[in-house]
Amino acid sequence: MIIPNQEKPMPPIPPELPSAVPNRKERLSRPSNRAPSIAPPPYSAHAPQPAVDLLESSSPSSPRSPTVPQNLPRQNRLKVHREDNWGIKETYLLDPSLPTPPGAPEENLSLYASNGHVFAEVYVVGEDVKGKVSMDFRSKKGSVYVTIPACPPTVPLQITASTNRHGNIFMKLPPKFNGPLVIEAKHGWGPRLEPSLKAVARVFEETGNVRRYWIGEWNGETEWTGDECLIHTYDGHIWPPVVFLPAIIAVHPIHSSKLANMIITDENKYRPGDTLQPADLPGPSGSTSTSGTSVASVASVDEFERFEPPPYSPQRDARVDLLEGEDAIVSPTAQAVSISPFPTSPRSPFPTTISRIPPELPRQNRLRVFRDNSGIRDTYVIDPTLPAPPGSHDKALSVYSQNGSIDALVYLTQSVGRTAKGRVELEGLSMNGSVKFSVAECPADMRLSILVESRNGSIALFLPPTFRGPLTITHENGVSTIAPSLRSRTRTLDETHALHRCWVGEWGEDDDPNWVADECVVGSHNGSVKVGYWSAEEAGKQQLIPKGIMEKVFGEKKN
Repeated sequence: MIIPNQEKPMPPIPPELPSAVPNRKERLSRPSNRAPSIAPPPYSAHAPQPAVDLLESSSPSSPRSPTVPQNLPRQNRLKVHREDNWGIKETYLLDPSLPTPPGAPEENLSLYASNGHVFAEVYVVGEDVKGKVSMDFRSKKGSVYVTIPACPPTVPLQITASTNRHGNIFMKLPPKFNGPLVIEAKHGWGPRLEPSLKAVARVFEETGNVRRYWIGEWNGETEWTGDECLIHTYDGHIWPPVVFLPAIIAVHPIHSSKLANMIITDENKYRPGDTLQPADLPGPSGSTSTSGTSVASVASVDEFERFEPPPYSPQRDARVDLLEGEDAIVSPTAQAVSISPFPTSPRSPFPTTISRIPPELPRQNRLRVFRDNSGIRDTYVIDPTLPAPPGSHDKALSVYSQNGSIDALVYLTQSVGRTAKGRVELEGLSMNGSVKFSVAECPADMRLSILVESRNGSIALFLPPTFRGPLTITHENGVSTIAPSLRSRTRTLDETHALHRCWVGEWGEDDDPNWVADECVVGSHNGSVKVGYWSAEEAGKQQLIPKGIMEKVFGEKKN
């Protein structure tokens, strides 16, 4: 990604358009002494930009609010469609409370450019608004750049931004935005959330190239009447919204040279062949760079990582090495945690352990992750007591990969004073790939229903120490292995060549008729199945770790 710092001048607009629309080469070859009809343009580098002033605030204790321009006329039900080679570059003062004559467009603001880019800065004003304020930004062969610096907190927004071919989308939402955010990139690359946005954004579905987020809090409404935003591009990149949080700006003042630390970027900054060249990408004020410098000349990837630390520790993790065949280093803290091999009754207190939940990860519920041709490797903090937005998945966590492996680390928790009702359903499925599914932590009073399966691949499942209930292992063309720590608490009920049914822990129906047991089904059609305890495998010897290929050939490592 290139952070430009200079405005690229717009092509001069002649006073009278000729009968035939000139092409790009003819426009550039015209004399440059003609004065443009608009001076300066709304996104000029020397024009005051309230949204940029907000980021460049030098007073961290009192962040400034964006100033609504008073010299612009208030508009409503405005439709601007351009089929020629000229794009749209304008600032709008939108007042949805203004009365409109008959025959006005349905949308409060609709911008469309067939062969050009859309640059729009929209200030929403007015209080007495009925219904949602709809804004539609589209481009057929160009990119869309939208900034909404200000909007009253009581005015709900309905935003749609889309491009058809090789178009990028860059959008900045107002700080009051609260509602669903749907991002769809047909053939582009998905976004990567930065830490401050992760604090207010919750992913509740990822299916193929579609990601559904929830920004802010949900009040439990069945039919959502607040804000909503849909971003779609067919063959471009999406630079999703930057939420201007006054609290974050007050603690960490952000300058325009470090805007990349606030923007949600993708891992592949730019793909050659797109219509919009890197030198044409807009900066924080909407200006474009003509220097043609590369990303490395502005800031390296390492510099971005220092400002935006990853959610996981970069050090080697013994839990990840489990399937990679490497030696694991057991921490002294893990060795000090003592797990009772067998509880006396279902109501007996479980061992007290130190919570390992990463504090920087957001709590989620009803999360679905679906990928076709890529693997999944992530850590999830699931809170089943969180209210789920409308349209959420029926399971607390569902992870599926069609042609890739899965490495999922799950922490289960619940809000203070709340208890999950019924079993918490977790599933990890892969059609062509191995699956490693680990439940590292679970409250003692939470019951689980786990399903882990693979059609063509091995499986390694790690259960929490609180698991008590039936365990079913299926394997058509492979072997099943139960770790010794789990085997000591397991009672076999049925065993055949392809099925192993057992009970983990003590049976508690006689003590408490209302007690509900956990349940787990794990199986692979073409692959081995290994089941163990997460805490026991982390604290003791890594019994399920296969030897690496170098150890198999040259022997064990020598210190």
